[in-house]
Amino acid sequence: MPAPSPLPLTAAFIALSAENARRLLARTHGLTAETITRLPTERDDTFLVRTERAPLVAKFAHPLDEPRYLHDQLAVLDGLAREHPELPVQRITPTVEGALVARVTDDAGQERQVRVLSYLDGEPLGAAPRSLAAMHSLGALHARLAAAIADIGDTDRPPLMGSPTPWNLLNLDLYAPQLDQIRDDELRANAGQVVDEARDALLPAARALPALLAHNDLHGDNVLVRSEPFAITGVLDFGDMTRTPRVADLA
Repeated sequence: MPAPSPLPLTAAFIALSAENARRLLARTHGLTAETITRLPTERDDTFLVRTERAPLVAKFAHPLDEPRYLHDQLAVLDGLAREHPELPVQRITPTVEGALVARVTDDAGQERQVRVLSYLDGEPLGAAPRSLAAMHSLGALHARLAAAIADIGDTDRPPLMGSPTPWNLLNLDLYAPQLDQIRDDELRANAGQVVDEARDALLPAARALPALLAHNDLHGDNVLVRSEPFAITGVLDFGDMTRTPRVADLA
């Protein structure tokens, strides 16, 4: 049997019920939810919370998520709201105590970090019709967002580092311990060869490149758009934000 993965990306946890989320949000953020609906996500509990004022998104972090990484995400979102309000990113709703995040214990006894963000409307870019003008708009937005994130990341002291995501080229060393998860012998051997070659050839080159704090996950599901007339209405998911070679964010 393959050894357990040392990375918490797919570590199991007990899902939070909508009713438990409702009670916790009333306590931490003073929210009265008219409806609360689970949203599909990779590794946390996320809910669409409709209140009498405006819809919100509540995110209860995976129990293994370290506070320092969530701190960096929220520091960037807070900085973008203050310094670049024209960028279409989610705004943070503070707790009743004025904090950006609250720590709670759910009904299963798991320690969770909860933050509440504004709801951005639109359809995923990956599902929308595309045009050359739309891609130009995306490129221009990406450039402005990348510059803003990098500036905020370097202004903080100490500089923000973001998440130790395996999707960072500088974290190639994280891949080798995962090879035992591959059951097929031939596939595991081939993957091992690729990892070894990348670690020997690519990693030294990547470490020599200019690096910055980057969103690092600007794909079609994390960009929201309106089709007629075309407009980018939101950029989501700062969970893979990391300090990485500058060119990697564009790639």
